[in-house]
Amino acid sequence: MPNLRLITRTKKIFSYKKWFRREVTELDVITRFFKINGLFPCTVDTSISVNVFPSRLCVFYHIALIGILGYCNFYVGIPAIIQDKMASGGLKLPSILELIYIGSSTAITFLIWIVYITFCTKLTIFGKRVAEADAIARKFGTNYQLESVRKQWIMLFITYVILFSFLTFTESLFYSDNVTSRFVWLCMQTVPSIIIILFLTQYYLVVQLAKRRMKALNKIILRNHDKTAVHNRNSTNDAITEAFESWKKAHNELYEACVVIAEFYSFPMLFVMGLECYGVICGSFYSLKYLRSGVHQAQMLLHLLYNLIFIFNFTIPIVLLMSEIDDLLSEVKEKAVVCRQLTFRFRKHRPLLRQIKMYLYELVHENINFTAFGFFQLNRTVLHSMFATTVTYLVILYQYSNRRDEDGSNTSGN
Repeated sequence: MPNLRLITRTKKIFSYKKWFRREVTELDVITRFFKINGLFPCTVDTSISVNVFPSRLCVFYHIALIGILGYCNFYVGIPAIIQDKMASGGLKLPSILELIYIGSSTAITFLIWIVYITFCTKLTIFGKRVAEADAIARKFGTNYQLESVRKQWIMLFITYVILFSFLTFTESLFYSDNVTSRFVWLCMQTVPSIIIILFLTQYYLVVQLAKRRMKALNKIILRNHDKTAVHNRNSTNDAITEAFESWKKAHNELYEACVVIAEFYSFPMLFVMGLECYGVICGSFYSLKYLRSGVHQAQMLLHLLYNLIFIFNFTIPIVLLMSEIDDLLSEVKEKAVVCRQLTFRFRKHRPLLRQIKMYLYELVHENINFTAFGFFQLNRTVLHSMFATTVTYLVILYQYSNRRDEDGSNTSGN
């Protein structure tokens, strides 16, 4: 159990440091943003006691989101598309793939919202663990500083928003008012994709939250021990042992926070990763079809550009998330490296050596599994598997499409 008294002092601790204040302000803005789209349906009150409860009108708000999206996509949108395609010559393979994508993305969006309502307490536990780690880390003084967000990430975010806006605008050019209304089209084509992308973005930010703190802790422990050894030669044992204990407790809180968050995102990620692969396969398939279609060059280039941007927008959140998870796991392993360096620097301090060896034994049993519900690991290696899967099924899909086209031409010829 986390120290509840320590958690209730979090706001006071945050106000003492400028970087803490900036961090809390950014997290508050991000939290409010995710609450709007239903991806943070909980509130934590730590003023008097720790109470975890749904946000005001949270359940009603989620039911309304699910109801509107389900009505627009399953009851109105998909049947209207099927009726329009059947009236204009029947369902062809590209139309079937599009319908599968719309239905799957909508169902996964429902799953994400239901998981957030059902298991929102895990998000609050993660927040409490991080808050307690920050409180413990204050014992390191002014040296405990987090790295600021790099400017290139901000530029990437702006570029991503511009490209997604281009996708929406281009899709509206291909849209026909005779099929469904604009509102239904918006719910079908953009809302599920936005929710899934924001889900991946939130996962990325949560992993980054823990990684930045672990990295800051790993950087300062050796530096603080060096200063302690220089300025407190007479009381080195007590000062160094106390600093190591604080460092170990802060890392343990962050480790528990990572375990909780890995479990929370595990089940939805299984379906999100499947949809990501499917979306890349479909985008690649459409690009190959337009290259062979013989349509007007300007129209072909527009479709190719649309599909390439679609693939980019689908893959970049996964690439960034897998890279961030790998970086986090590297910082977790870095704890053992730091402990070994401490054993060499303070070989004469037996109490500290005893604690370090005990902690090294504990680290052997530490294991954070970021998985897709246990089916496969979430790290950079999964990108190789996604690429291989995409190429394999793209070849199968392309051959099947050519066979259907040949059969259709033979039937018409006869």
